[in-house]
Amino acid sequence: IVCVNDAPSAKRRIVLEAPAVIVCTGTINGDQEFGFRFCQELSGHGSFSQIPVMLLCDRIDGSIIDRASASGARGLIPWPIEPAALRLRLTPVLAQLRDNPAAAPLPPEP
Repeated sequence: IVCVNDAPSAKRRIVLEAPAVIVCTGTINGDQEFGFRFCQELSGHGSFSQIPVMLLCDRIDGSIIDRASASGARGLIPWPIEPAALRLRLTPVLAQLRDNPAAAPLPPEP
């Protein structure tokens, strides 16, 4: 588990070591589009497009679900998060990666 405080730090960490799953906040410093843009950037980057991204959201409704899906997010996690809720949402994603190694993240490009 690696925690970072901003998008540039996250991108540097991903380049160093591709994680199995990314849990990302949907909003940073009032920017409500941050999480969606982050997912779109990863989806458009060949070596990182296979990393599943779960977005933390303080509000989940139909429009948020649609935007998350369109951005490439693998799922939504309600914020504030309870450990049981996090486990519930990450377990299927991790199981899929375990059962289907082809879906596992690719190593970062040199």
